[in-house]
Amino acid sequence: MRSISLSKLNIALIIALLATPALAEEAKDTSPNSGPPVASKEPLRAQKPGKSSPRPPAAWCGVYTKLVYLAGEFSGSTRADRFVRDGLKLGVNCNYNNDSRLTLGVGAEVYAGKFHLTHEEDVLRASISFLETGFKEWVSATLDLHPIKIGAIVGVERTNSNRFSVDSLEVDLGTGYLSFKDFASQHLSSNGELEIWEAGLNVEFPFQRKFSLTFGGLWQRYSVAVRVKLDQEGTRLLEALEYDTAKINRDFNRSRNFFYLTPGARWCGERLCVSLVVPWGVFQSDQWSWGAMLGAELQF
Repeated sequence: MRSISLSKLNIALIIALLATPALAEEAKDTSPNSGPPVASKEPLRAQKPGKSSPRPPAAWCGVYTKLVYLAGEFSGSTRADRFVRDGLKLGVNCNYNNDSRLTLGVGAEVYAGKFHLTHEEDVLRASISFLETGFKEWVSATLDLHPIKIGAIVGVERTNSNRFSVDSLEVDLGTGYLSFKDFASQHLSSNGELEIWEAGLNVEFPFQRKFSLTFGGLWQRYSVAVRVKLDQEGTRLLEALEYDTAKINRDFNRSRNFFYLTPGARWCGERLCVSLVVPWGVFQSDQWSWGAMLGAELQF
């Protein structure tokens, strides 16, 4: 009996809550101060569900992948160095927008690829390669000027080189160049680290509803540390040939600034974005670098 009474009481309260607004409207319409009803000049339009203006979320994240290719040459009066760097990046980023034109972002990515270097000087010609693994952290800020967007990014990447291999090694012993590839593969070892600081500015111009063109500039500072070492057997053999082994046993420490123009294109659907960037820089006729970066991002 008590449960039945409680059910009746709950039903009565619900009916009272639903009836209160209707009674209030009826009392307002029948009050002596209210005038006769005035016909609306414009008919009421029914609002279609789901047609409200979309608002960007306050925070969102995404995962992305990039295929990277970069080539360059930096030659001097007594030496020439050419390199090719290609690999794959996998990363995640998160962004925050407090209902304003400014969006802040932060991200991290891992990198795996191959670094190929060709070195030439007076008595030595060598071609070597490494496998690289690295990690990068970055922060960004994007200003939306409707429809143009201006973005800035600052980041640092650190990679380690391993699995050193010798593709070719030729040494001039005074009678011409002799191949020491097999010798170097057995007696030569090397490893290295690469640190890249970068800062970039990019402008995005909408071309169509989902397609846009991008253009910007990128500064990078490369700090390279490479160690090359002969084992004891290789050192004794070259010393017997009266070759200065100090030309091979070296620690290379180089720092160099790179400046790139970064034209590109970008297509974005509801959650998927695809982009292509072509970094290009010419410093002198014998010092240049260019590449391509193809990426895809899935937002959630």
